[in-house]
Amino acid sequence: MKFESAPSQVEKAVMENYWRSMETKGRHVLALSAEYIAEALSRFHKQPINEIKALVLKTILESPEPEDLRPEAVDIIFDGIMNGEKVFIWTVGDEGEYVDEERHIAYPEYNFQRRKIDGSGLMKTLQERALKETGDSQIITESISLDINAENKISSLRKTLKELAQKDIRQVFVVDDQQENIHAVEELQKDFPEIVIHTWWLNNSSDKGDISAFKKFIEEQRKTVVDPFVLVLDWDDTIYDELKRMKRTVHNLEQSLSNPNGLV
Repeated sequence: MKFESAPSQVEKAVMENYWRSMETKGRHVLALSAEYIAEALSRFHKQPINEIKALVLKTILESPEPEDLRPEAVDIIFDGIMNGEKVFIWTVGDEGEYVDEERHIAYPEYNFQRRKIDGSGLMKTLQERALKETGDSQIITESISLDINAENKISSLRKTLKELAQKDIRQVFVVDDQQENIHAVEELQKDFPEIVIHTWWLNNSSDKGDISAFKKFIEEQRKTVVDPFVLVLDWDDTIYDELKRMKRTVHNLEQSLSNPNGLV
């Protein structure tokens, strides 16, 4: 097979297999993603599959960049903190070790969801901005909580809402790009009558529902809502441009696979 077809094959291998472990194991396991992608790539590359897997894993782990942050989302978070709001980054992804009892394989802790957050430089960006505008960067770490769950975002949010109810928080704004997650959050409202749960489906294909539209919406809310409120923001494709990172992964894999010295 000629290499001309490889770019489309690489993209197909990555996009079809990166999240596949969610279907097969009920959670995202990065090492399994690398296995699945390597298996797909090995059909048209002669290199040993273990070498391809190592390359895939390395490429994914090195893929996060600060440019993947959405500037509007950074503004929303910073302005919220300056307004006295608490911010929860609410996300599901690779986190912790995983034991595949059926195959008797233990997969290591790559904690890639946390690596993406760290690699984005979000905290550093916010701290530098706070230091410049207020002279104090500590307020950032005191105001942001990371809520990373390997399997179920909704059960994780339920726990967070219980804690917020105990702290007399009465207004919570939840933002997510997956409509099914928004529906699930709205179902939680009946279990927390003491909290008004506002939801926003971040529809990035519509200028009426994208991150810029939410920024305008929350700015208006800050003018009218008296009670202190909390922001619960999804990470992938809300704060962070996950598609851009995935495309970078594909591009870097294509470059490495076309280079005889690219494999590790």
